[in-house]
Amino acid sequence: MDSIKQIWEEVEEKLVKIKESFAKNPFEMAEFERGVHAQFNRLERDFIKQTLEEKDNQIRGSLKRLDNWVIVRQDTKKLLALSGPIV
Repeated sequence: MDSIKQIWEEVEEKLVKIKESFAKNPFEMAEFERGVHAQFNRLERDFIKQTLEEKDNQIRGSLKRLDNWVIVRQDTKKLLALSGPIV
């Protein structure tokens, strides 16, 4: 979860910049909305990616599975979520 905190800090910094930009030019409402939307989509994608990677590591490290299976996978998968592609 530390990486989510780090990502949130980066997103928060960008949201502050987006807010400051909007304060300077309040007629750019659409740009403000797009910027906020993009940052929360990034946060969502990174959260989903981290959660899936943690689950994958749990499955790979399961003693039950290690007795009967050899997991060899080197290809990259891509998941299409509502917030965008997750690699």
